[in-house]
Amino acid sequence: MRLAGMPAERPLAAGVRLVHVSFVERAAPCRLRPGAGLTSMTGRTKTCAFSGAIGSGHDHNLRPGSAADAEWVRALAREWGVPLSWGRSRAAGGGGEAAARRRRFRFLLRAARRHGADRVVLAHHQGDQAETVLLRLVRGAGARGAAGMPARRGRIVRPLLDVPPEAIEAYARGHGLSWREDPTNRDPAFARNRVRRRVIPELEAVNARAVPHLAGWARRLAADERLLEAAARRWLAEHAEVLPGGAARLPAAALAGLPWPLFARAVDRAYGRARARAARLRRRLARPSSGLDEPWLRRLRALARAEAARGEAASEEAASEEAAPPPAPAAPSPAAPRAAVGPGGVRVRRASGALWLEPPAPPGERGPAPRPLPVPGEAPWPGGVLRATEVTPEEARRLAAALGQRAAYGEVGDRTRPLVVRAPLPEDEFCPFGAGRARRVLAFLKSAGVPAGGRRLWPLVVCGGRVLWVAGLRPAHDFQAPAGATRVLFLEWRPDPPG
Repeated sequence: MRLAGMPAERPLAAGVRLVHVSFVERAAPCRLRPGAGLTSMTGRTKTCAFSGAIGSGHDHNLRPGSAADAEWVRALAREWGVPLSWGRSRAAGGGGEAAARRRRFRFLLRAARRHGADRVVLAHHQGDQAETVLLRLVRGAGARGAAGMPARRGRIVRPLLDVPPEAIEAYARGHGLSWREDPTNRDPAFARNRVRRRVIPELEAVNARAVPHLAGWARRLAADERLLEAAARRWLAEHAEVLPGGAARLPAAALAGLPWPLFARAVDRAYGRARARAARLRRRLARPSSGLDEPWLRRLRALARAEAARGEAASEEAASEEAAPPPAPAAPSPAAPRAAVGPGGVRVRRASGALWLEPPAPPGERGPAPRPLPVPGEAPWPGGVLRATEVTPEEARRLAAALGQRAAYGEVGDRTRPLVVRAPLPEDEFCPFGAGRARRVLAFLKSAGVPAGGRRLWPLVVCGGRVLWVAGLRPAHDFQAPAGATRVLFLEWRPDPPG
């Protein structure tokens, strides 16, 4: 079978092909077999069939008549011999269409995982894309938002974004397929309906190809956006780092020198990750979304430029080596503050030649709950993961030379089992390697430049009450392996990607 404007078979990924499309709108998602994709269709027509499909649908219970639509889908599934898994909100959910869309996506992704599907196929078409672009533009979206709906993001694919809705409806009529209309699509209370029924006809009066032009512009903008996002990710991978406890460090001079499009995307990604780490500390689910608007981004750029300028001035002063005493340091400029707290509670601080993005300390007196660290094995912690394994001394020295402060190694035995990763306690003490006396861990962290909030999140590897390693900084002096040891305990801090 063939859908107008689209081949009968369309590759989605290696080994995954879209076989037979005859459904287009909000109804039963289906799974291609074997291991192909789950599909939910959104548009004007409303029937779906994939060969060898498993159907799954969700009724939001937002309007009268939704139960009748659900029964229609069940009857269609029975007629076609398609097994159907159905979900329904218990009561009309709050938040309107946006909240319903989030619930629908969560349902579809859960269903995909449950059935082993590697694609969720949505039926947004060219008209939907044009409406989305217009709505986002008038709401002040940047390039990422104005690029409309992505044709592909993770498991979700939209193979019909270039297909006009008229072609889909003509196909359905030509093949004798029935559908049901959602009456809310005619309700002018919804902004999308006003754009569809009022704005787009006016644009088509100016240019009959307004809709395909808008959709094409979104496609080209999305390609530009992917290129810029990839460049921002490369910059973060090369320059930024995530420290134990979750703070991210971005070098100020390199950051301030970025062109605005790259600066905005790099900071947005790094800040979004920091905000997501902060949300996880509060046991909340969160997407890596920064919440930064352009004024906030420009404020953070001013912080980066101020710190970069301070670093340049300090370098020039050190290079001059004049005999005259240096002038007294100037008071901080009101236009270049040292810190700011942004959306989601992330603290942005400029110090030591860098911009620091610090998740807020968790509520209460102590940090995250202690976590066992098996050997071999790993324990997740805000900002990354700690790993432990046994290796030979030669292998440990080779790895430690490459990893620097992100690794430590020492004795194996009863004195280092079981291992636990936890946050510092006020009474914790240890003797840092190479030092002659014991110190309070919190005082050591302060002397190492870790801010107060970060000290409560910094991971320690301990055995009983004995601190073996202040992760990423210094092992304890008595953690050394005895002479002649053939095996040592190797500890490593692996940071999360910065963006």
